[in-house]
Amino acid sequence: MCSTLACMVLSLAAASAFDLAAELNSNFAANPLESSVPGVLMRNSLGKTFDFNIYCDTQCRTSTSFVDYENGDAEQYKEWADCRWSSTLLNKAFSIAPETECGFHKGQIMSLGSFGLIFNYSAVSSTVKCSYSQDVGSRFIYNSGCGCKDGQKDLCRDGKCSNACQNIDSWTRKKNTADSKQVASCHCGASSEQSCYHEGPAFYNGTGRDEMKQMLQQRLDRKGPLCPQGPYHPDGVWAEIILDGHSLQEKLKQDFAAVIPAFFIAKHLSVEGIVLDSQEKVYYEIQKMKGYGLYEGMAVPVLSFDISNPSAPFELLPSRSEVTTLYP
Repeated sequence: MCSTLACMVLSLAAASAFDLAAELNSNFAANPLESSVPGVLMRNSLGKTFDFNIYCDTQCRTSTSFVDYENGDAEQYKEWADCRWSSTLLNKAFSIAPETECGFHKGQIMSLGSFGLIFNYSAVSSTVKCSYSQDVGSRFIYNSGCGCKDGQKDLCRDGKCSNACQNIDSWTRKKNTADSKQVASCHCGASSEQSCYHEGPAFYNGTGRDEMKQMLQQRLDRKGPLCPQGPYHPDGVWAEIILDGHSLQEKLKQDFAAVIPAFFIAKHLSVEGIVLDSQEKVYYEIQKMKGYGLYEGMAVPVLSFDISNPSAPFELLPSRSEVTTLYP
């Protein structure tokens, strides 16, 4: 007899999950400007832990409850833009390391993190708040990650800016809007900076223009070093996509698996010396993560993600009973 969770995982790791891996491999190789699904959208864990919570309306309080997966410092988190989920879009056309740099070997997929979520792009495209052709550090940006950085004092009245969490328009002393100087000045229509933002359908109060194609073109046209500030500031490694927290929460409550059809782990990942080579072993670790169980239907398949295999990076992780046969 298997446990309830194990049975659920095993039932999901069936033909449909094999099809999902093949579909993701196809999406990764798709022409990003012509395909309705321009790549693989995922959220990676950059630290030692992962948090499934989406923190909205935090009132910029200091609390260990609000510690972001990117940084364990609650004092810093209270100053960061909230109600956003930063994700990345990978596509073979712009996600392969052209040279050995930024910690990647030439030809590898430029993706950081050993665990994460894979989104159903069609299901979440309406929740895109904005997109960037590079990593911009959205936690320091007004309008929940879609505007200008809170350190750009030239945009603030008398050089006095609120932090990104407070999100105050220094000219009106009210919350920033889509037309606020501290937001609109950094739109790609007004700025020529590589770090400018492109609007998404959920840009402000649930409305906005879908400018994903413009972002993709900017990404394809990008030139220059991937890590201009050194290996710990990989600006050019990936495109950053900001998902609106409120919209995404509603969709996850309705049908988690339709929004996030799979988790992924780095191929050959080990924890405390144990190789996570089966669905069951990974779920043993997933159940320890903050926020697991928050939504119904979270027992989705786990895929192996191999950054050294750009032709077919995604593969369904086998069940424990299959491991000995597949990996003797």
